[in-house]
Amino acid sequence: MDLRGRRRREIQTKIETHHKQVSSVSPIITPQEKERQEQEREERIAMMARVAAEFKAEWDKNEAVWRAEAMAMRERIEAGEDPEYVRNYSDLAAQAAEFRDTWNEMYSPYFGCFEETSSFSIDLMLEYIL
Repeated sequence: MDLRGRRRREIQTKIETHHKQVSSVSPIITPQEKERQEQEREERIAMMARVAAEFKAEWDKNEAVWRAEAMAMRERIEAGEDPEYVRNYSDLAAQAAEFRDTWNEMYSPYFGCFEETSSFSIDLMLEYIL
């Protein structure tokens, strides 16, 4: 037992000495390494800017398509050419109009009434959208 305890203390001392030595050494960054790190940082920034620009371009293209489709749909509805959509839209509008009552009937015992659970600020909404 005494030999095991002594050996254990020796090993613990070596580990502590090693940790002290390792923690006291500060990493040396050569000028080349610093330049390489700066170059990698600039490359990452450039890549993120490219990705953001590509995303915005794709979004703008899709937004234009969505707007055109919405305008075409509105024109068809106003002209009365799409009764199926008008019927579906009316059903959805009725369902949305009754949502508050439906919520209060079904979920208020568990989550609270509609007014208590649906409060949000315009700032939160804008933060989510943007």
